[in-house]
Amino acid sequence: MSGNWKIDIWKYGLYVDALGDSFAQRPHNDFLWVFAEGGFIAGLSYILLFLILLRDSYFLYRNRQEDSLFYALLFSCFLGYTFISLLDFPMERISHNIIFFLLASFVIAGRLTVSQKIIPKSLIIFFLIFSFLTMHMAFIRYKGEVYATDAMHYKLQGKWSYVVKSIDKAYNSFYYEMENTSTPLSWYKGVALFNQAKYDEALKDFKDAYKINPFHVHVLNNLATCFQIQGDSEKAKKYYKDVFKLNPSFKESRVNLAAILYNEKKYVEALDVILLSNAGKYIERKNNNFQDNYDLYLKTIVISWVNSLDDLNDFQIQLLNQWVSDFENQPRVAAKNSMSIFQIRKDQNVDYLTALVLFGNKE
Repeated sequence: MSGNWKIDIWKYGLYVDALGDSFAQRPHNDFLWVFAEGGFIAGLSYILLFLILLRDSYFLYRNRQEDSLFYALLFSCFLGYTFISLLDFPMERISHNIIFFLLASFVIAGRLTVSQKIIPKSLIIFFLIFSFLTMHMAFIRYKGEVYATDAMHYKLQGKWSYVVKSIDKAYNSFYYEMENTSTPLSWYKGVALFNQAKYDEALKDFKDAYKINPFHVHVLNNLATCFQIQGDSEKAKKYYKDVFKLNPSFKESRVNLAAILYNEKKYVEALDVILLSNAGKYIERKNNNFQDNYDLYLKTIVISWVNSLDDLNDFQIQLLNQWVSDFENQPRVAAKNSMSIFQIRKDQNVDYLTALVLFGNKE
């Protein structure tokens, strides 16, 4: 469907194992973009537009000797624009489109002759109305992008009330519901309301964001979190698991789901969930300790699981004590060893205690 490239791309594995901090805006090729958004006829028409302009500018160069240099320059501009469009995305920028169609108007004017029929007034009126509506839509989208950019800056600064105000000004249900990275504007508002502890209002905005883009990992993650805060663990689990269909190792959702399972005293399941995360480097988690709960949650789950065990031999107790001690004294080592133990559990289909013993014997 036209306009859905940024949404549908999520379903094709582009973000598998990604950290969730960057999203595609376009395929870096205007021709592929038009084919993907508008279908075969639109894509073919876009190619033909360039071919016709190249042909006509070359024709005018050969047949209008008094203006040959001007049309030679136009031909060069269209040729260069074609190559740029193959490798870049000038179609996304309104200023580039204005320049492109302004240059195209010179070629069209050059091909017209005085002997041609006068354009009917009804057609002129139609094009004037169409142009007015286009400019109106462009102005709304431009204004929306300005206010959405303001909201993003306020979000980074933690100025949540300003985020809400900016998104309210940016949002338009007809022309501007989602910014260029496929993130719905209502998600930004939901995050701001959530951080103001207005959970019911935040849930409403996250639901609206879900209707616009049901494949966005942050939308799904925050929607699940709101359901969990309201005490609906089953819905929360459902939306967290929907995240894993798009990005199986998305850390934020795995940590959140592991927390739910921990509270349900399902420690083994919680370990399985959190240890499938793309945790990144320990130093990065440490530097971001106010927002990254991975190591804290992993430590808490491991300790609770260890405390739930009984009938242990001396060697098992020694290994378990060492694992717990590492979380206190060498957290980087503890996190790395936890992943190794989990890998043994997966590869050999054994429980965590057996995996720990096998890991200890290797050491």
